[in-house]
Amino acid sequence: MISRLTDPKRQTALEIGCGGGRLLAAAAAVFGRVIGIDIH
Repeated sequence: MISRLTDPKRQTALEIGCGGGRLLAAAAAVFGRVIGIDIH
């Protein structure tokens, strides 16, 4: 999916149900902004 984006650094990644945010930490290396939402 990321390979289909023209410029990921100008995009925002949203993860719903992110828990501790491990995937978002990896996404931060690719995307310009990351947002995680979870209920604890």
